[in-house]
Amino acid sequence: MKKVLVLTLIAGLSCVSASATAKQLSAQFPSAELTHLEVQNGVGEVKIVQSNDATISVEVKVKPAKKWLFKEADADSATLESSLKAGRLTVSVPMDDTEQEWLVKIPKGMALDLQLGVGEIDIQAEPADISAEIGVGSFAAEVLLSNYKDVEMSAGVGEVSVKTTENVKENSHLVGGDIHFRGHGSANISVEVGVGDAVVRDSAR
Repeated sequence: MKKVLVLTLIAGLSCVSASATAKQLSAQFPSAELTHLEVQNGVGEVKIVQSNDATISVEVKVKPAKKWLFKEADADSATLESSLKAGRLTVSVPMDDTEQEWLVKIPKGMALDLQLGVGEIDIQAEPADISAEIGVGSFAAEVLLSNYKDVEMSAGVGEVSVKTTENVKENSHLVGGDIHFRGHGSANISVEVGVGDAVVRDSAR
């Protein structure tokens, strides 16, 4: 009897896992009067890429977080929420127990404010100021360093680095790592990672 119960439980768990589905969300926002974009994500990835359009394009894949013996989140009920105030657009999918993969396309010169609990941030664009906070995970940006005046990054546990065109690599390692790189531009980069790594590469390399 015990074997039957165990097999039944395993079969039930398999059914729950197989039935879990992801939901795709998307939206576009005119950027003419926008100066800042704020993205809030709990767990997952945030990728920022360059766009030649006069819009901000957002695509989010939402899926239930992996669980064991507990009910998974219903990703079908996820919604993309946005708010606009004083030129700042804030977007989020406020749903617990999910993993979210964000792909955001921005016009050149948009300032970014990125907040992520656990996961990765990857920037392949030419934004203005960049502010990023990650609890556990990694940050990577490939930007034109000549556009930036200050690049400040810190990690509670991890490595932070700036890689320049001359192949000069400024590093800070392990516990309490931080770095301050000064350039000749006007924009700023500020990154804080609790546990993990952060790197900024010069796209002119």
